[in-house]
Amino acid sequence: SYIKKGNFKYKVSKQGKRAVNGAAAIQGTVKITGFVKASKKKSATSVNIPATITVDGITYKVTEIGAKAFKGMAKLKTVTVGANVTKIGKNAFQSSKKLKTVKIKTKTLKSIGANAFKGIQAKASFKLNVKGTKKAKAALIKKYKKLVKKGKAPSGITLK
Repeated sequence: SYIKKGNFKYKVSKQGKRAVNGAAAIQGTVKITGFVKASKKKSATSVNIPATITVDGITYKVTEIGAKAFKGMAKLKTVTVGANVTKIGKNAFQSSKKLKTVKIKTKTLKSIGANAFKGIQAKASFKLNVKGTKKAKAALIKKYKKLVKKGKAPSGITLK
C-alpha cells in the first residue's frame, strides 16, 4: 500500500500499528518512491528525505529510496538522505544534472543501486552529517566511497 505525506509518496514495506489498549505501538518501514505531484519533480531544487514519517498515529522509518524516485530532476541541487536510509535504489538520482550536494545523515547505508548517481554534477560533494569518533567517521567514509562508486557517481566527487 502507498502513503502520501507532504510532497512525497511512500510504499509501505512493513505495516506499523498504533498503541491500542495498552499494547505497544509497532514502528513500520517505508520506501520513498518520489513526489506526489509530477510537477514538483520538474521544479524542486531540494529533496529532504526524513528519518521518519507519522501517518494516522503510526510512525514509519524511511529506510529506502526507491528506484528512479528522483531521476532526471532538472533543477535538483541538494539532497538530504535521512538517518534511517539503508538502501538507495538504482537510478534514484540519475541525470539530475545540477545535483551538487548530497548530505548523508545515515550511518547504516548498506547499498546504492546501479547508476543511482550517474550524470550528477562532476564535482558534487557528499557530506557525512553523522556524529561519532574521527576513526568511526573515517571508516564510514571509506565504506561509503565504495558504495557511491557503485552508484556510478562522477569520479570528481568528494566525500567528507
